[in-house]
Amino acid sequence: MGESGYGKTWALQANGDIKLTELNSPEFIEGTRAVVQDMKVTLATIRGEDPFDENHGLDMFTVAGGSDEELRFAITEALLDDYSDVIQEINEIEINDPDENRERDVSIDLTLVDNERYTFGVIV
Repeated sequence: MGESGYGKTWALQANGDIKLTELNSPEFIEGTRAVVQDMKVTLATIRGEDPFDENHGLDMFTVAGGSDEELRFAITEALLDDYSDVIQEINEIEINDPDENRERDVSIDLTLVDNERYTFGVIV
């Protein structure tokens, strides 16, 4: 499974495209970087959008215009639905006020099962 047992996946660019090496081959990442990238993709996926797993992703219809607590709950639910085997604890979810496009910058601090603490940001 690679470093830390978290697997290996294609590296993605900020826009979601597959990152290529200098030789135009897909770049791979593994370990913590891979699982955190997968979590970011999950939170960028609207629940119901994946035809193979309708429960995958963030329940944006519930949290759109909702409270910070509803958003925290939806993020926690989305992450634990898919990653309960690698997340030991979600320590904190910090939510900033919506911007002019009603998007919110969210910082997620969690501890993985190997006791590695990791913080990453997403925009929802």
